[in-house]
Formats: sequence, C-alpha cells, structure tokens
Amino acid sequence: MNISDVKYSGQFYEAEVPNTFDIAERAALGIQGIAGSIDPDRGHTMWFYIRYDVKKPYMLHTSSDISNAWKLLDDISMMRQICGSDEHLELEKKYRAHALGNIKDGLIWDIYDEKDPRPWRSHHNDNVPGNLRYGEDFAISGAGPRAMQTMQTWQQIDRSPVWDRYAEEIMDGFLRIALTKDDYIYLPPDGGYGHPFSYPASGWISTREPLNVNESSEGNILGMLGFPLLGCAMWNRFTGDPKALDIARRSYNFIKQTRFWGKTIDPNPPPGILPNLAPRLPDPVGIAGGEMGHWNHHLHAHARSLRGILEYGMASGDLNAVEFVKRAYEYSWSLGIPRVGWINCFPGGSNMMEGCAMGGLIALAIKLSETGVGDYWDDVDSIVRNILAESQYTREDIMQEMSDNMIRPHVVHGTGFDREPGPGQKCDVNVLKRTKGSILSLVFPDHVASPWIMHCCTGNGLQGFYYAWEGAVRENGDSAQVNLLFNRASKGLDVDSWLPYQGKVVIKNKSMKNIAVRIPGWTDKKQVKQFVNNRPVDFMYAGNYICFTGLSPRDEIKLELSVPIMTNRYTVSARTKYEKTYTVTTRGSTVVDISPRRTGEGIYPMFLRDEMKTAVDPGMKKIRRYVPDKTVTLW
Repeated sequence: MNISDVKYSGQFYEAEVPNTFDIAERAALGIQGIAGSIDPDRGHTMWFYIRYDVKKPYMLHTSSDISNAWKLLDDISMMRQICGSDEHLELEKKYRAHALGNIKDGLIWDIYDEKDPRPWRSHHNDNVPGNLRYGEDFAISGAGPRAMQTMQTWQQIDRSPVWDRYAEEIMDGFLRIALTKDDYIYLPPDGGYGHPFSYPASGWISTREPLNVNESSEGNILGMLGFPLLGCAMWNRFTGDPKALDIARRSYNFIKQTRFWGKTIDPNPPPGILPNLAPRLPDPVGIAGGEMGHWNHHLHAHARSLRGILEYGMASGDLNAVEFVKRAYEYSWSLGIPRVGWINCFPGGSNMMEGCAMGGLIALAIKLSETGVGDYWDDVDSIVRNILAESQYTREDIMQEMSDNMIRPHVVHGTGFDREPGPGQKCDVNVLKRTKGSILSLVFPDHVASPWIMHCCTGNGLQGFYYAWEGAVRENGDSAQVNLLFNRASKGLDVDSWLPYQGKVVIKNKSMKNIAVRIPGWTDKKQVKQFVNNRPVDFMYAGNYICFTGLSPRDEIKLELSVPIMTNRYTVSARTKYEKTYTVTTRGSTVVDISPRRTGEGIYPMFLRDEMKTAVDPGMKKIRRYVPDKTVTLW
C-alpha cells in the first residue's frame, strides 16, 4: 500500500428526501473549503489564516500550517465518510504525503530551509527569548498525538497496519521529550519557540513546569497538554495498547490538578492587561470549582483536556474522571445560550464562541451520553443545527457584499498573525469561492464581526458535523438506535426528517429487526403519534426512547411530533461590561430568529431563517445518498 493512500469505499443510491438540514451537504462543502486552502506551490501546506474583512480577502501562511495539517486530514476523511465525495482525491494524497514527510523519529518537525526560510514559522510565540534562534528546526509536541487520532480514523477505514507502526513511533518520540515528575508527565510552556510547546532540535530552552492554566502563547496550557492525553487514551481504547494507557494516565495525573481548574475571571482587569492574562478571582463562596472542572477562559483548550479525561476514564474504568467531565460539561452551559448551542468561550473578555469549541462540545455530549451518566443529545442537536451550521461559511454572496464595502487592504496589528506578510506568505486569488465551507473562528450569538478563519476551527468544527452524523444512528447486529432526527442514511435504515417545518419523521427500514428512536426533549411526549406501515401502534417509553420490535425489511416507521414555537430571553456575560440580553425564537430545536442583531461594516449576519418561521412544507429534493462500507465509530 502507498502510505499516501486511504482507500474509501461505499454505496450510492438515488433517493427523494425532504429539503431540510442534511449534514452530507455540509460535508461536501467542508472538503471544498479545505482543498481551497492548500498551497500546491509550497509543498502542499495549508494557508492557516484567512481574512474576509478587507477589500480583497486573502489567506496567509503562519506558524500553525504544519501542526494543524492532521486535523484537516482527519476532516477530509470524515467528510468523505458522510457524503462519499471523490473530489480533490489527488490533492488529499499529496497533502497526506507532505504531513507524513514531517515525521522523523516519532516527532513532527517544522524543518528550516535556507532556500525557503518562511520567517513566519516562528511568529506564534514572539515574546520567548528562544525565538532568536528562528533558523533552527523544531518539533511540534502536540502534533504527534493529534496525528494518532487521524491515523485511528484511517485505520478504521482501510485496516492498514502501517498506522499502528506510526502510532508506536509517535508515542516513543513523545516520551523522549516529555518531562517526568513524580507520577505525571508535562511539557514546559516556555521551552521552545514557534508553535506553543515546541521542542527545539537543540533541546528545551527551559524545563519549567507550568504553574497555572494561563501560561504559553495560547494563553492556556490545557489545549496543548490535552493532545497526548486525548490521543493516547483514544489509541488505547482502539487497540488496547498499554503504553498508550500509561501515557494517558500520567498526562491525566498532571492535568487534573486543581490549580488548572476553577476560579473566575476578573470582570475589571487592570488597564493594559488582556482579560485572559489578568489574575483570577477566587471561586464564588460555597463552590470548589477546581474540583468540579469549572473553567474561566478558552473553552476549547479545556474541552480538549476534558475529552482526554473522559476517554481515559472510559479506557481505565475511572468513574471519578467521568464524573469530573460531567460536572465540567454541565457547568459550561451556564456561560452560554443552550438553545442556540452557543457558549461564551472567553467570559469577561468578550461574547464570542470559537469554532474549535463546537466540535469539542459535541464530542463531550455524545461520549457522556454513551457512558450513561446523562442524556445530552438535545445539546448536540442544538449545536449542530444552529451555531455550528451558521458558523460554516456558506453565503458567498453576503461575504462578497461585505468585502466590497470594506476600505482597508490588509489587517496589520504588528503581532501574531496580523503583521505585514512576507514574500510567498499571502494569497488573494479567488479566496471567497475556494474557502467556502470552512468554519469561521469567533462568532457572537447573532453575527460574526470582522470575519476571519484560523483553520484549527475548520479542523475541529467540521469534525463536530461528523460526530453528530455518526452518533445520529447507531447499529449493532439487527438492532439500531436513532438518536437525532435529521436526514441520515445508514446500512440498516434511512431517516427522512421534515423538522422543523413539520413534526414528521419517517424511518425506512432496510434490515433491522429492532429500532429504538429517541424523542427530543422539546416536544410533548404525550402528543407523540407513531405508525408502522401507516398503521397506529402501541408503544412504551424506555427512558426517552420509543422501541419498535419485530420489524421486517421495507417497513416504514412514521412519527408525528408537536413542534412548539417558543421565544425566550437569555442574558450572557452577566455583570460584566459585555452583558447583553438576546431574544431567541426556536421552532423545535431550530433557531428561527434572534435579536438584537448587529449590522454595519464588516458584519457577517447569522440566522437569516425567515422561511423557517412559518413555512410547513420544505419541499422534496432528489439526491444521491451514500453509505460507507466501514464507518469510523471510534473518534
């Protein structure tokens, strides 16, 4: 096997379905957005950074190009699993070959080349003294464990043993550079330069242990230190590898320390200090937030570590770890608007949610539901139908109009990504069209201000679509469980959904004898009606599920649900200068209106859904449905 190949296979068939929310369409767009962001003239690296709020939108290479390749490669494979697209296969192979070529001795390297010095490669961490050695090679410590997650996806698709060998090499490489103290391992926050927690070829500049959660150029250590915990815990659950479990255990022992959790942000930080870097205030009286997984800044970074803790708990049987994640997850929703699927990722510092966090939240909700400690499928539905769907850049016409009205040619702040680009760093060719389908990075509940993209948000956000798609229908032998009621094709059944226009859902059985269908929490369960082959049938709830047994191929289950239209008020960032109250109207789980809405220069609006407010007939559409031969279920 050529290691740049992953062999996809599946079955297409024609179908007529309701013209409603369909993740397969989103997946195809996602592949387009990623492919348009890969630079074939620079070894098939990505342009990590995109600005739309300028006269001529552009993309930039940054220090994050190489480290984030593994997320986007994972995305491409997952999106193909959903929609079966074969577009850009050759580009994908070259992108994969480039990423694999950066692996040496179990580490993923950013190699310095005098002929192509890429001065931007070390601009992520400008204030670290070691940055002066920018011409040195450095290994991106978190990228290897993240690559293991991608290789786990590929292994489930094509069953090649080559990914096992890579994973073993990566774990050995990580152990060579990780620092050990007592019974935990860690990485130093100021030990290198370039991408956070990077390891210079000449060795760590510093081996200092992180003292609090807000260190490193990311402003949070848990994002990067969560990679080995999550990657190795997942690999152990997939393969049973004891080395992976030991790395996960020792990573967990470091990350779970209460000094990295709890406390609250200062709503009035000292002048000149960013809110994420300001000293934290104690937990409210009566609350031990450090023991409960509470957080105060950068939700996505915490969510990655929480995912790792949860995977470790599931792998090791540590129920304390699982409960810690449950408490942290439930707390997170107190900082947002659950009906919208939106959480303020930076309390006290803004009212924005990061695209990265959306995928992490969906993963936590599904995995916690799998463990049986709660039922969070309604959260998944709210995120995927609302804030994630709206954060995917799909409206080229609106973005073009916004860009046409801009004056500035470039965004220059002097630090980080927004500095004057160097030779070969910038591309402004057809950016609006080629990047459509990517995930916008920071979104308010009702709009995106000065829209831009860091492709880590595409990487994590698109995976949220996959997690929801895979979790929507679960099959085991001749039994299936339908957890989410949107259009979905699978081997054993198809789901056709008229939601939110009508409370009608049809499940077309192919081969299942038993099907359990989850009834969402927003409908009145006493009013649910159910039919098999158009005949009313009696039923009994098992929790939130209606169970249909003794089914035959080609049987059709029809559900009729009430779809209430509800309007509620939600206040975010209470008692800070960012406090704001939104009025949200939902139809079922779908947001159909939100106010107030911000308008003006540089604004990309969201939730333009007037047709969903009153329409009762979405119409039908003819499509080619796709079912993969092998579904990635461990993610």
